Amino acid sequence: MSLSSLGHVSPFHVRSNGYIENFSLELFICRARRTARPGLGHSLFNGSPSFTPSKLLLMTEWDFQAKAIFHRITLWTSPSSVQHLVLYLRSFSTLDDSELEEKPPSHYSTTSSLCKSILVPSRPAVYASIIRLLLSYPQYCATTMALQSDLSELIGYDLLGLEDGYLDPNDEEALVAKGLEQRLAHATQVVLQWGIDGVWRPGEEWIGDALGTVIGGTGL
Repeated sequence: MSLSSLGHVSPFHVRSNGYIENFSLELFICRARRTARPGLGHSLFNGSPSFTPSKLLLMTEWDFQAKAIFHRITLWTSPSSVQHLVLYLRSFSTLDDSELEEKPPSHYSTTSSLCKSILVPSRPAVYASIIRLLLSYPQYCATTMALQSDLSELIGYDLLGLEDGYLDPNDEEALVAKGLEQRLAHATQVVLQWGIDGVWRPGEEWIGDALGTVIGGTGL
């Protein structure tokens, strides 16, 4: 299988809107309960108004906007302050039942009506999902660019432990101070162990090689 459509992904890249804080791999699958309130003119998710992405957002991230269901969870509506709960069909993620585990969620309330479990993919399943999606889109489309950014940011935070965000690959002093060589060696070993443990789907063992190439900073 050709990997050329993955393009060049650097583990040091982060999006311009900042780095992930308190990141969790617990991507979950949930069922949206949508209702309509008279006079509001839009759907709601447990009382949260829905949001239709602008043409600019569609051009910027394509399917991440077009295939999403957005529900505003803040009182603020300005682009600099608004936050959304974003839902996707599980089919969009390419995850199957064998890659999901049922786990208890974290709640900020003790309300008994809240869901008791969520479906959580394993760490390697998240990486495999992103790489599969990368191969399903043209190399230079907006969705591919967003996926490359997400993969780079995820590797930097999860596998390399670079919680502080962007690290300039040309800043030798900063690389040494962060112990980047040791971090890269550890991340490579983690991915190799996933292959030994047989976590990849049959016929997708190449995903481990692709991930190792990205960690090494050479791109694909």
